[in-house]
Amino acid sequence: MSGKEYLSLTETERSRALQKDAEILVKCGEELGFSAVSIPDNPWNCFYTLPDLDRVQLVRNIRRLAPDFAVVCSCAGVIAMPSGEEFEEFCFQMFDEPEVIDEMCKKIYDSFLENSKRLIDAGADAIYTGSDVADNRAPFFNREQQQRWYFPYLRKFSDYLHSQGVPAILHTDGNIDLLLEDIRNSGVDGLQAIDPLAGMDIRRVQEFMENRVTLCGNLDCGIMLTATPDQVYEEAKRILLECREYPGFIFGNSNAVAIETPIENYRAMLEAWHKYGSI
Repeated sequence: MSGKEYLSLTETERSRALQKDAEILVKCGEELGFSAVSIPDNPWNCFYTLPDLDRVQLVRNIRRLAPDFAVVCSCAGVIAMPSGEEFEEFCFQMFDEPEVIDEMCKKIYDSFLENSKRLIDAGADAIYTGSDVADNRAPFFNREQQQRWYFPYLRKFSDYLHSQGVPAILHTDGNIDLLLEDIRNSGVDGLQAIDPLAGMDIRRVQEFMENRVTLCGNLDCGIMLTATPDQVYEEAKRILLECREYPGFIFGNSNAVAIETPIENYRAMLEAWHKYGSI
């Protein structure tokens, strides 16, 4: 239970829901053969989200139920390209009031310091920032803006988590070819998405990263929605055979798995993983 449905509960009901959520996450993780689970996102306009302090309690619940599972948590530490109603205003501010974006970046990072510390103290094993920086064509920010608002904070995000003994992961989809060198030098331990819809080739990115960044991906979520189980199996097999010999590769979908994804397709992906995931 999460999102608006969760927010409608009483305090007692929320406590019970968080315990049930932990049981569901652990049960699914065990049945699917995972070694890690990720919890609902920090608050934003999404049905799969929980308030920050409730996410901390969920981590504690999972840790009690499954001490050997890795728990991965999102915690925004770096600005992302805008979306929705604020898009136009944000674009004007970048040029007319850049100091407003400066302050926004600082607030995001300061909030990350507070929330990530809570999550780590509760038992989180890895933290990622969902900081989309590109669309399917190219990066959203120009070079000057990247060096002012994005990569300095990505470096601070990584350095802080390393000081806490926790891996730092960046999620961004889109065409990030022009940003790969900066990401490689940012200190992040993992990069998630490697977006095939934007033309990103995970095998090529592996070679570029020179084993300095773990890649997480990248079975196309669109294929997961629209293909047959046999087609999903073959695509998963292709990716695994191409990438498994490189260290630092975590197989999975290219982005969040849509709730409409047929379970048969997800199980076909797992079947290929079990057969071809090991050298």
